[in-house]
Amino acid sequence: MKPAACEVTRETKVWVIEPQVMRVLALLGLHHGQVVSRDDLVKACWDGRAVSEDAINRVLSRLRQLGRDSGDFHIRTVRKVGYRLEILEPETAPEETITAAPPTPAGHRSSINKLWLLGAGAAAALVLAIMLWWSTTQRPLVQKGFSLAIADIRADGPAALPPERLRSQLTHTLSQMRGLKLVAKTKGSEGADYILSGYVSGTQASPNIELTLSETRSHTQIWSARFDQALMSEPTAPERAVAATARYMAVVLGQRVVGPRSTGDPPPVEVATQINEGKRALSQAHDARHNRNWPRFDQLMAEVDSHATRALAIEPQSAGALMLKYEVDALPLYPRPGENRSEFAERQQRALSFVTRAVTSDPDNPEVLAAAGRDMMERQRWDDSERLLIRSVAIDPNSRDGNLWYTYYLGLMNRCGEGLKFARLSAALAPDDVWRQLAVPRLMHCAGRKTDAAKIYARLIDHDRGNVFVLREYYLMLLAQEDARPLRQLTRHVRHDLWHNKPPEAVAGFLRRMDYAADALEGRPSEFHKILDGERAFLDNPKLASDGFGKSVGDRLFVLGVEYGHTGQPDKAIICLDRAVEQSSLYLPWALPYGASPMPQSLTLRAEYQAIWRRSPQIVELIRYRKGERHWGR
Repeated sequence: MKPAACEVTRETKVWVIEPQVMRVLALLGLHHGQVVSRDDLVKACWDGRAVSEDAINRVLSRLRQLGRDSGDFHIRTVRKVGYRLEILEPETAPEETITAAPPTPAGHRSSINKLWLLGAGAAAALVLAIMLWWSTTQRPLVQKGFSLAIADIRADGPAALPPERLRSQLTHTLSQMRGLKLVAKTKGSEGADYILSGYVSGTQASPNIELTLSETRSHTQIWSARFDQALMSEPTAPERAVAATARYMAVVLGQRVVGPRSTGDPPPVEVATQINEGKRALSQAHDARHNRNWPRFDQLMAEVDSHATRALAIEPQSAGALMLKYEVDALPLYPRPGENRSEFAERQQRALSFVTRAVTSDPDNPEVLAAAGRDMMERQRWDDSERLLIRSVAIDPNSRDGNLWYTYYLGLMNRCGEGLKFARLSAALAPDDVWRQLAVPRLMHCAGRKTDAAKIYARLIDHDRGNVFVLREYYLMLLAQEDARPLRQLTRHVRHDLWHNKPPEAVAGFLRRMDYAADALEGRPSEFHKILDGERAFLDNPKLASDGFGKSVGDRLFVLGVEYGHTGQPDKAIICLDRAVEQSSLYLPWALPYGASPMPQSLTLRAEYQAIWRRSPQIVELIRYRKGERHWGR
């Protein structure tokens, strides 16, 4: 058992299980042979929360299947008492064939005793490891939360927004955050770790808000921000002020999630159903986009929007439904076909409005926190991003978005082995979502395990043969090896074995690109460079309407830089990479400095290339992280 990684291994087999399943397995394993009552199980593994019989039965069913697969244990139900884990002994031969064993030589006996002691020691170490993991996961190392006092918010003029209204909105949102305790402001600010103060001015229709957060002990101001209605009408200045405060407090709190979640009525069944259906359609929409099936993508995104709209009609402040609306308007992060710049800006503004409302409604929603962490990563605020993503998975270890985006953050920081654990968990939580499955081979490649990554890429392509996105990821990994043979083998497998020489145009077009890339690696680069030059000219078009190749122009430039770099065009590679980093794209972590598949030395030794990674303090800090000179929290 590897509790921290949520893995169970037997010889060469590995099973990845959900954190909740691992908790139950660890508890029953610690008390194997003994009956653990249902109440004790719920108290230890579900923190005493009300839990349905179906939820318990689902976990036990998963464990029983694991026991059958591994052949090592069995979970027995003791009626009206509880559950018992029984270790299965190796099967012996039939009784009538058993004969007396010859006497064991003394030296052999000594060896057996040593082996027995080693086995006993390993078993004791395993139990100790489980106990240590159990104690640290059930009682977090960081026990203390923080306290916050909201000071009097002043009004600058009688026409301003009533400060009581803003204070009430702040109190409502911040009081939902685990690890944060709101206290009354006292004289001299005693009794609170932080003080939030501010003032409002302007008119109620167009308010101006300024908020300041100070640390009590050091008497220093650690955050301040201004919000007004001059540049946008939605979201409103008060909504943005409350959301920004909650987001920053989430950064301050990080993994401090002590105490129970704020009480409240569970969402109506109809709302939960619509949200789940919306998530299902969103997952299918990702697959349609990767298969370049744009009509199917539009249809599915319309379904997502419809489910979210129905949920919001019942519960207008449902964070889950608001996040679905956010996904509908946020994706893709480039102009849609036929969408002009004004329409693109309006769509992005709607997305901002929905995510802002979601933050104010439920600041501890794991999907909200994951979106905030992803946003901070794109802004290159590395420490803030990690704190938000850690908080997301601390609140809900089964958060699909939290685990996925923390995976990619860790890959960017070159902590690929650590990130692989979260990648596997994210994939296990969404076994039918190819987009999420991709995180595993990406992190394997990032960690230098290219052979293992190739096997998973091949399996994903065989499962979803039209997924050009997966095909591109595999192709880029092979291209970085600068060996034409694996590229030839892949194109032949996809073209002949999977499509019987009749692939659809999207696949056929990309296979041609791969053929020309293999030619370039064999010393015939002209046709491949024509393709790259044409795409680069297309990206220089200021009226760009993306064809869906990547999520942003910067990402596409980064890919072009990698393709140019590995096929003998260092000058063009530097131009593309420089523009990509300028647009905040760091698309392929394994190709970054100190990555598992770095760019060739004909490129990396040039002063122009090295200057790219000194472009900004944030990029310099990232390279220090990747080099191992900096660690989170230091």
